[in-house]
Amino acid sequence: MKRTEHRIALVLALAACGSSAPSKPQPTAAPATWPVPAGWKHELIPFPLEFAPTLAHRGVEELRFPPGFLDEASPNRWSYAFVWRLEDPAVLDAPKLAAELAAYLRGLLV
Repeated sequence: MKRTEHRIALVLALAACGSSAPSKPQPTAAPATWPVPAGWKHELIPFPLEFAPTLAHRGVEELRFPPGFLDEASPNRWSYAFVWRLEDPAVLDAPKLAAELAAYLRGLLV
């Protein structure tokens, strides 16, 4: 009886130790999708952005343009949405994000 208990304890101890082989990397979550609404146009611009070269990131900017984006009579004139999909680990607190958005917008106006 004692011998069986020792074997069970040994098996449990070995199982608890796990393997010495490196663990497989966990798959990363698929990037979020951002569908283009019907009637909207879209664009993808790689970083560094030509008009804002001081934004030192790697990745892309995705843009969505609503109907009427370039129409002077449209309430959507010069309205668009964008997202930065960055490959680098950008740490953007409020002041840093404000500075980056200011550089982005200044670049658009020049």
